[in-house]
Amino acid sequence: TELAQIDGLIQESGIIESLNLLSANVKALVRKIRTAPQLSISYTAKLAEKKDQGIDTHRAEAAFDYGFAEWIGVTINGSFDYLNSRKIGADVRSARLAGELHFAPRHDQALQRGVSPLLFGLSGESNWMNSYDSIYRVQARVEIPIAKGITLPISVTRSNRADLLKKSEAEVRGQFGFTIDMAKLAGLFKAQP
Repeated sequence: TELAQIDGLIQESGIIESLNLLSANVKALVRKIRTAPQLSISYTAKLAEKKDQGIDTHRAEAAFDYGFAEWIGVTINGSFDYLNSRKIGADVRSARLAGELHFAPRHDQALQRGVSPLLFGLSGESNWMNSYDSIYRVQARVEIPIAKGITLPISVTRSNRADLLKKSEAEVRGQFGFTIDMAKLAGLFKAQP
């Protein structure tokens, strides 16, 4: 009956209600953060020490991430590079635009079980450069959780440039592999109290 007395003291103190309220508040905050838009803008430059030699390198980048819902999100990023050469006509300008739409159905249930969620992704990338042909790539992928800490990623990639893919794969490339999270695997082997 000592356990009953302890249970009674815990019930009277209101600790359980406080913990439930805290848990609900944390979940609401995580949901708010995951669905909030995020924008990042940066600029970097590397200038040649001698103005009559070398190349000045400039890069401007922007990234945007937005969660439509807890399990649907989009990420878009782009960059522009300018290499200012001292030689006439040797300047290089290039741009890159990439984006991904990803779906993680039953995300919360997976996290409660301690495994990675099933993830579907569709991404695309474009590269333009003043001295080369443009490059376009699209990829579809799925990440399947096998066990706690082990994921099986499978993807199919299509590109307008066959030289970016292996010769034997023509214009479509498929990939699969295993992703292992050692921290989650180590958690499986901890001694249970």
